Amino acid sequence: MLFRSVEAYVEALQKDHSLAMIPMGMVAEFKGITRSAVSEQIKAGQLESISVKGRSKTWKGVTPKALFAQAARIEGDTRERRAKVLRSVSNAAVAGRLIPYSEVMEAAGLSSRNPRHRGVIGALLTDLSQESWREHGFLVSCIVIQKASGRPNGLFFELARTLGALPEDGDPDAFWQAECLKLYAAMTAKPKEAQERRAG
Repeated sequence: MLFRSVEAYVEALQKDHSLAMIPMGMVAEFKGITRSAVSEQIKAGQLESISVKGRSKTWKGVTPKALFAQAARIEGDTRERRAKVLRSVSNAAVAGRLIPYSEVMEAAGLSSRNPRHRGVIGALLTDLSQESWREHGFLVSCIVIQKASGRPNGLFFELARTLGALPEDGDPDAFWQAECLKLYAAMTAKPKEAQERRAG
């Protein structure tokens, strides 16, 4: 949406407050991306822009409504992706097997070839592991492994140390194997516990 002057914009804004805009730089900082990435999202129709031609410069921004709608969509997508990752890891745990990162990523609609996607899966697995550690005393991502090494990546062990689950002088391999056994036991115990509750 283009306004030919600051006066025209302010006059329109007085009548319609939905024409308020958040400056491009502020949108970029809020989203953690560059101004050019914001421009690309505008071109792709993901955000709605407002331009105001001033006497010496053109002011550019994004409508709050479009920004908040996009944020809500992203939040919904993140929740759905998180559920898919947890379901994929849980199914592998119930089967008593290890699962490669690539398989977990594929289930969540991510590509292991995309560095940004690898960051997304790392953050999701960290979040799920912190939660499972707090609530159940094990790191749910312990069975998610690299194909080449057959074990979790270094971030898993770093998180375990940060949470105090793995002492600084602890044996990482022994810790990892113990975590896998705890997870397998917890996942196979759940159906049995549910059956006992139904019977009782």
